[in-house]
Amino acid sequence: MVRRPGLSVVRTVFRGRPRYVVSDVAAGRHLSISPAAYRLLAGLDGRRPLGAVAARAGLSGREIAQLVPRLQLAGLLAGEGPAASAPVGPIEGRALFLKRELVELGPWLPRIDRAMGWLFHPLAALAWLGLGLVALLLFMAEDGTGDVRRWMAQFDAAQLVVLYLVFLALKLLHELGHALALWKMAAAAGLQVHSIRAGIAVMLVMPFPFTNVSSAWRVQSKWRRAVVGVAGMYVESWIAIAAVLLWAAVDDPLLKSAALQV
Repeated sequence: MVRRPGLSVVRTVFRGRPRYVVSDVAAGRHLSISPAAYRLLAGLDGRRPLGAVAARAGLSGREIAQLVPRLQLAGLLAGEGPAASAPVGPIEGRALFLKRELVELGPWLPRIDRAMGWLFHPLAALAWLGLGLVALLLFMAEDGTGDVRRWMAQFDAAQLVVLYLVFLALKLLHELGHALALWKMAAAAGLQVHSIRAGIAVMLVMPFPFTNVSSAWRVQSKWRRAVVGVAGMYVESWIAIAAVLLWAAVDDPLLKSAALQV
């Protein structure tokens, strides 16, 4: 008896209390399990028989008899249970929200780190706070005579297409921020992330890039997991700060409008 391949079984800490999580990255599932189930499932790696795993985990025959059917029902044992494939939702849900993983980012992350890794340095975070405050004050000081509140009404169809392409580029940087944060936070925790997959998600019939960072559950520190969670918005906020500073510094109407759109 062995657990299903591709599962990550980890003990983490949530709000000061231990939590035992099984992550099925391929199916996008995360299950919270009991300490006894964690000890059993963590030992079912195919190298020891069930009896030896149970003895090592300190589980009685009665506990094993109760746990094994539950693990089978949850699809956590190889070749057993109904959960071997991702759940199928209603057809309207699949039409409004689709995800397809298309590329492996792992080989590209060292290059991405050279280009964007400085964003995660403590000095960069201090610079972000200072520049963000300056940009916010400049934007709030706008007296209403400019194009801050009128720029959207000036768009024609072609400009809206360009704006959508700009949004896609920003979303791509947003997702690369998540991937890079997971890579760096896992390395800081002494873990190696072998796979970070990216692809296309269709939300309300609009396609956007996305990155699967489900394996962030392997990182025990909640603060490092939080960095992975906010990294996308953090990267985007740097671009927003730069755009506001450019908007405030130039006089050319076209350049000001482009910066404001960004």
